[in-house]
Amino acid sequence: MKVKDQIRDMKAYLDAKRENDFAQEEVYELVLIHINSKVENYTITYKKGKGDLRPLIKKVGPKFIMEAADVSAEQYLEYENNLPTEDSVINFYNKIGGIAYNKSMGIEF
Repeated sequence: MKVKDQIRDMKAYLDAKRENDFAQEEVYELVLIHINSKVENYTITYKKGKGDLRPLIKKVGPKFIMEAADVSAEQYLEYENNLPTEDSVINFYNKIGGIAYNKSMGIEF
């Protein structure tokens, strides 16, 4: 293979990877917007390590995570003065991954 062809192939590969990475980040952002829509006065962000939903989003897909956020909000958010309590927001977020995983395995809530 000629060097010019190798360079062209490398550039095509890198362009496709960047495009895919950008699209994946957009998926993460849309899921996070949905999650945050459930918790007024709080802003949830992704964190690396335990509790990071991004690997699970890649594994089971954003639909399961968003459905799990709906279920978790309904079951775990508690309110004082029409706003969710801090402890319930933490619990709500921590439950999303397990609910999404179970839903992906066919277990309904």
